[in-house]
Amino acid sequence: MTDLQTRAAPTKPTKASWLRRLLSSTHELDDRAAESAAEATGCCKATLAQPREVVRVRGVLQSVTIVPAASHERLEAEIWDGSGRPITLIWIGRNDIPGINAGVTMYVEGRIAEKAGRYVLFNPKYELVCSRKQPEGAAPRAARAALR
Repeated sequence: MTDLQTRAAPTKPTKASWLRRLLSSTHELDDRAAESAAEATGCCKATLAQPREVVRVRGVLQSVTIVPAASHERLEAEIWDGSGRPITLIWIGRNDIPGINAGVTMYVEGRIAEKAGRYVLFNPKYELVCSRKQPEGAAPRAARAALR
């Protein structure tokens, strides 16, 4: 059997799924889209990751912050994959990385740590995702939140 023969045929959306989608908020739709995109690429969900495990996560940067410190300046970003748990990315000794901006979709890979009850990746490997052009008037979730 070939790979094409083993794939399941696409299912037709039901009335219930159309109604659920119609009644969902934009945040819920964004979360579902991010989660399904991560699953389609074989990435780990943030909610399934365990401390000290090496993970590859796909998501959207929700915020990017420069944290000045007397000894170690760092760049912090929060990535959201739609699964319900954000992961904080920390690049120690950096105050700017070209392409790392709020609203950017990216893959990150590294060893998960838990710091003050949140998941953190220190100096992760990253890959920016080239996205299609947004329709006119559409804005990423982070940009919409900033407009409120």
